[in-house]
Amino acid sequence: MNKKIIVSLIAGTVMMSASIASMAAANPVGTHNTTVSGSFVSPTCMVTEWPQDISFDPISVADWGNYNVQETIQVKSQGQFVLTGCPANTSMKYSVTAETLAQGNPYQALAKDADDGQTLNGLGISFSASESGATTWKLDGTEANLGRTDNQGGLSVPAFALLKKRGANITKNNQVWDGGNFNQVNTYTISYD
Repeated sequence: MNKKIIVSLIAGTVMMSASIASMAAANPVGTHNTTVSGSFVSPTCMVTEWPQDISFDPISVADWGNYNVQETIQVKSQGQFVLTGCPANTSMKYSVTAETLAQGNPYQALAKDADDGQTLNGLGISFSASESGATTWKLDGTEANLGRTDNQGGLSVPAFALLKKRGANITKNNQVWDGGNFNQVNTYTISYD
């Protein structure tokens, strides 16, 4: 009797296993593929040199009236952007964001009185890759083409600051400014696709 029970149990187990296996594969609903992607970028692409802090030579308040509006008063080299280890023959992008823009002119920044941080009107500062200022940079954060890397992934672009007369007088809070130190801050960003 024990043998009959054991044989019945074994037969029942085999039948249940076959039934479950056939149920699992009996009615497929569908299949779908997904793609997982990514990219590797050069971990060595870096800016090894940025434009440097500069100071314009002192300007006599008494001489300010001798300059024409929009005349460049001084030009100073800020050094250069130097990129190394970037992908070869790749277009690099840059943006410059000035702390204070001249009203209606995204190519000129306004300086601030270094003592109290108040905006100075009547003088503007432009930035360019050429000493002549032939191609001034937008200072409103607009992305633009910096240049193309060479076969070794390097790129060097000079940087110049140009001090320009914007008005008959330099004013602060609608009053003629009597002189002092001024400053202006830019944020540079370099990128590539």
